[in-house]
Amino acid sequence: GKILVLGTAATVGSGAYEKAIHAVDPAIEVRSVACPMFVPLAENGFTSPDDLAAVEIAKRYLQPYEDFAPDAMILGCTHFPLLSGVIAKVLPAPVQVSAGEEAAKTMAEKVRSLSSQAGTGKDLFFTSDDPAAFRQNAATCIAYAPSHACYSDFRQKHQIGDKKIVLGVAFGWGARKGLDVF
Repeated sequence: GKILVLGTAATVGSGAYEKAIHAVDPAIEVRSVACPMFVPLAENGFTSPDDLAAVEIAKRYLQPYEDFAPDAMILGCTHFPLLSGVIAKVLPAPVQVSAGEEAAKTMAEKVRSLSSQAGTGKDLFFTSDDPAAFRQNAATCIAYAPSHACYSDFRQKHQIGDKKIVLGVAFGWGARKGLDVF
């Protein structure tokens, strides 16, 4: 089989997806492409398959892989599923896998399994960009407006109650981005 991994420059540069895939099956052909402009497209609402700017940027990244004809495509950034329609329009693949969604499912299951630990949790969001823009993007993208007293329905949706949630990030998480809070 063939898998095309779409990610940020840091994700692609890490080679983490290739290593993980090849650990399962070394015969799978994996190619990766950094798509750094996908993040601002998603954050600014340019996500429709009818949006000319989004389609043109996607073509720049994906058309060189048309001959590769992937069997599956991994959307290796949490922003990329918002562009799944644009991506499919430019380079259709039989399967699109959202790494962020899969990570959320895995984390929810892990938190549910820690049922013996008591405590109250709260949602914490860290951003290296403008917090006001983050709140607006969260409200637009996930129908959730973060505030100091507002909680998302993530806990109810994934049946994790009041357990603590730890968000893992792939690259560059330090004190500047809130690591010291943990």
